[in-house]
Amino acid sequence: MSGEDKLIQDLPAADLSAAGEDAQASGFFTGATGKLTEFRFNEPYATPSAPAGNLASATFATTFILVDDPGDLVWINATMSWYATFTAAGSVDVIFSIVRDGTPIYSITQSVANPVAAGATVSNIARLQYVDLPLAGVSKPTLTPVTYSLYVTTATAVAFSTGPFTLSVAEIEPNRPGIF
Repeated sequence: MSGEDKLIQDLPAADLSAAGEDAQASGFFTGATGKLTEFRFNEPYATPSAPAGNLASATFATTFILVDDPGDLVWINATMSWYATFTAAGSVDVIFSIVRDGTPIYSITQSVANPVAAGATVSNIARLQYVDLPLAGVSKPTLTPVTYSLYVTTATAVAFSTGPFTLSVAEIEPNRPGIF
């Protein structure tokens, strides 16, 4: 981190463990002079022993970023561990979506299967990465807050997550002559 970078907000892990299972680490860095000028993250605090959250249509993380120019891009990364519990052979499909200001902009579908008649728990990790142009169509620079969420949908009630899950966004400035 350069001398110009500043951590604007941070909640230490020690504070999170005392805050309970609904606590979140979040914050952002700003002030960099390179291409990556702002970084925000939202990482809900979870331990492997946390109660499982059902994946049937739920928002798991939300964060926002301030975009200042129409040509700026936003780099979005999300990671979520999840599993499905089976009592017999079968499969489960789960849709992971990145949502900008209430509108889905990117989705992936993951499936896990149990090929045997016996019960089983099958785990997976969803990783989403997307580059967004949130101010497309805006003609003049304006400081605009843009909200991103990680939304998960499944048609069955056998898919769960115990965490951890992370959603991070970073503003990327356009290339300018002489800046590398």
